[in-house]
Amino acid sequence: MMKQMTVDEWLGGGNMTNKEIKPCPFCGSSASVGIRNGFYKVICDNPECSTRYAGWLGKDRAIKEWNTRRK
Repeated sequence: MMKQMTVDEWLGGGNMTNKEIKPCPFCGSSASVGIRNGFYKVICDNPECSTRYAGWLGKDRAIKEWNTRRK
């Protein structure tokens, strides 16, 4: 079984919390945005949450997509 990475490990230590990011629509936890492999991604800070994410070329687009997600 693969070890689940922490948020900081997944973001390569470049965790950038941003006040304009809404809480996770699935569990209500805070979320963080970071860049990995040239793509910005917003992920839930709760390691037990099973939310999915996508990568976007711009930080603003990643935050917009996260903030408009539905359950």
